[in-house]
Amino acid sequence: MESLNPCVVRILHGSHSHAAEQGLTRAQFQKLSGYHLQGAEWFHQSHMPSFNDQVALSIQTSGARFLFAAMTVGRGDTVTGSFGSLGLIPWVLESPDADVVTACAKIGRFMNDVAAFKRGTNRADMPSSVECYINEHKVTSDVAFVSIESLVEDEWKTINQARFERHALLPMVQVAIKITHTAFFFYHGKSDAF
Repeated sequence: MESLNPCVVRILHGSHSHAAEQGLTRAQFQKLSGYHLQGAEWFHQSHMPSFNDQVALSIQTSGARFLFAAMTVGRGDTVTGSFGSLGLIPWVLESPDADVVTACAKIGRFMNDVAAFKRGTNRADMPSSVECYINEHKVTSDVAFVSIESLVEDEWKTINQARFERHALLPMVQVAIKITHTAFFFYHGKSDAF
C-alpha cells in the first residue's frame, strides 16, 4: 500500500484534483487494506464464509471502484455532470447507490472466480465465490457455474437498466460498460487470459 498510495495520489493530483479527493483516496486505501486483511484472516483461519459474505468482501477487494474512479477522474463535466468535481469520487467509492459500479465489480469477480476455479485455485487465496457457493448449497461445480452465470446476467440487467432509467448517470454507465467488457475479454469461455 505504501508504494501504491503515492502513485494514485500523483495521478489524482495530476488531473487537477483537490486535496479533499486525495484525503478520500487515502481513506479508501485504508479501507481496501482492511478488506484484504479480512480475506487473509479467512484464509489463515481456514474459514469458509457464506456466499453472500464472500461476494460482499470480494467486490470490495476487486479494485473495481478504484478503477472506475481512475477512469473518470479528470474527464470533466462530461462524466462528473451534476456531481461536480468533488462529488463523483465519493459517490463511486462510497455510495451504496452506486449500483452500476457494484454490478461491474460483481461481474468481474464472478468471471474471475469461475476462470480461477477451472484453472485451479491458488492455495494462498481466500475461498472464491464458486467454492463458497458449492459449500453453502452442496452442489457440483457445474451447478455453481450455471448459478453464477445467472448472477452475471442479473448484474448486466442492473447496468442496462441504469443506462435507460438514469440518464444523468449515462456517461458513468458507459464507463462501467467498458470496464465490464474487459472482464469478458479476460475471462471469456471460463479461461483466464489475464
